[in-house]
Amino acid sequence: MGMADAIVDLVSSGTTLREKNLKEIEDGVVLESQATLVASRISLHKRKGVLEITHELLERLEAHFRASAELMVTANMRGNSAEEVAESSLSNINMWITGPNYKSCLLQS
Repeated sequence: MGMADAIVDLVSSGTTLREKNLKEIEDGVVLESQATLVASRISLHKRKGVLEITHELLERLEAHFRASAELMVTANMRGNSAEEVAESSLSNINMWITGPNYKSCLLQS
């Protein structure tokens, strides 16, 4: 595969930038955009399941926006259940969280 001098990427969390060791160019915004949800009231009520799906979509969007100020930890851990993993990991949190990102989280808290 060839190499590019520059790429354009949709950036939300910055995960891809970090994973690929990419750097954002200062003032490198190409386009700012927004989305608008438009629906037909008739369709929402007449088509089976459309209203429920729309409600779920709106709930997920609201949850995303409420959580944007929160931190999320993603990890691959062994265990027979989510409860077992949570119990073992929370019993000694300092044992497995290390590195510069953890330290920056502590400074921001």
